[in-house]
Amino acid sequence: MNNAKPRVIEGGGAPSAPRPTAPRVSLIVTTYERPDALDAVLGTLSRQTRMPDEIIIADDGSGLETRAVIERWKNAGLPLIHVWQPDEGFRASVARNLAVAHAQCDYLIFLDGDCMVFEDFVETHLKLAENGWLVVGSRILMSPQLTEATLRGREQPLDWSRKRWLRARLDGRINRLSPLIRVAVDNPLRKLRRCRWQGAHSCNLGIWYNDFSVVNGFDEDYEGWGHEDADLVTRLFKSGVRRKDGHYAVPTLHLWHPIQSRHAENENRQRLADILSGQRRIRTPNGLLQHVHNEIQRRRLQRCPRLSAVVITRNAARHLDACLRSVAFADEIVVVDSGSSDATQQIAERWGARFISHEWEGFGRQKQFAVEQARNPWILALDADEWISDELASAIRRAMHHPTGYAYAFARRNRFMGRWLRHGEGYPDYNLRLFHRDHARWSSDPVHEKLLTAATVERLPGDLMHESEDGLSRYLDKQNSYTTLQARMLLDAGKNASLGKLFLNPAVRFVKFYLLRLGFLDGLPGLVHISVGCYNTFIKYAKLREMQQRRG
Repeated sequence: MNNAKPRVIEGGGAPSAPRPTAPRVSLIVTTYERPDALDAVLGTLSRQTRMPDEIIIADDGSGLETRAVIERWKNAGLPLIHVWQPDEGFRASVARNLAVAHAQCDYLIFLDGDCMVFEDFVETHLKLAENGWLVVGSRILMSPQLTEATLRGREQPLDWSRKRWLRARLDGRINRLSPLIRVAVDNPLRKLRRCRWQGAHSCNLGIWYNDFSVVNGFDEDYEGWGHEDADLVTRLFKSGVRRKDGHYAVPTLHLWHPIQSRHAENENRQRLADILSGQRRIRTPNGLLQHVHNEIQRRRLQRCPRLSAVVITRNAARHLDACLRSVAFADEIVVVDSGSSDATQQIAERWGARFISHEWEGFGRQKQFAVEQARNPWILALDADEWISDELASAIRRAMHHPTGYAYAFARRNRFMGRWLRHGEGYPDYNLRLFHRDHARWSSDPVHEKLLTAATVERLPGDLMHESEDGLSRYLDKQNSYTTLQARMLLDAGKNASLGKLFLNPAVRFVKFYLLRLGFLDGLPGLVHISVGCYNTFIKYAKLREMQQRRG
């Protein structure tokens, strides 16, 4: 086995100046012992209408011929950086992570060293780039005969006419023509398959550096051929990133090569199945960060504010899985439990959460205790019967990349009697749930607690989904206990239960939410929901009046 260590062979070409309206681009080219193919690929990169700011060769152990090709193109002016690791088997995940560890730009484009590209490849990738989305390109497979003719210079397929392409397809020299069709980059259909991991390959993939770092890059436990790119894309999806199709926009021409050995495919397939089923965390422990030894790069990799998701629980097994799945992109999950007897702890630990038992102190104090257990400065606070939508997950991640304040609220959508309420008190029910721990804290209220902050509260798009109690009887039991706690709070605060509050406040609540905010459009569930709310207001003051009489 070769004991040589990975090394970086710095490029001599100066990166082209970044455009002010577009991100800077690091293009990662993975190669192994195919100097002729790499030579052809670098030739196509030299003709780009928008040059990448740097081209990093992720070399999985190639020899002197590959290095000679890289040196020649470096001397020709390409902004090349050669990152090499010893040949210890198929370790593409390690090679790519090593390359990204030396990247200096905001946007990563992954390309295989046997995929030739059209001259607008980088330019079109940048047009497709959008915060919160990765771009999956397409490829055309070339036959062995066409590959040989191209590498020997007898064919120049990138310069072919439409007629020549059609003839090549009819002759079986390429596998398809459809990737050559061009469709507008802003076509809404590009987001149709936003969560589809199938067909996403790292031979033509665009990802934001920050998104890549959130999941700690490729999982290096994948060795041998197969599925490391599907694993990366799946973890990105679980972190809130979505897929945008680059089909009919950024095709590549894939040079033929013999089929790789697939001795590890079954093991790799099982690892992929584990991440698809939620058996592993989205941030791999064996990934990018272990290759970042330069302190400046390490700080850059960790420059996004760190986020802790905190949840308080008690016998929450019914809804907790959906809750924790929705916040799997957080750097940490903290679950503070007050004596569950169901599977709450097992579910929490399956999602890698820190499970802390703590005696119940009331909602406000319990939630503040949970915040104090978190290790990160930013807090996302959820109840166990809540989960965040895909749109909200993306918005939270974008806010973490570029915070513009210290407190964020978002609309909560409530499901009641089997229906998602869209009006009245049910929606939009804005809640402050994302905040910097130094600028907000929970009130000490035992019920109907609230976050106290002097910061300006900004709003994020997307919904916080809330599943109310499973049955009306349980819901009413819960409301009965809440009104008792609320009445006791009012009593301790010296409030009075006048006849005006007893009768007028429920009527005002009904008019405001059922009539003015169109709660009647939610049908019977909307009517029952506001009726229970008005009853709660009435009974809260009735209980307060009773407590005052007993005290007097």
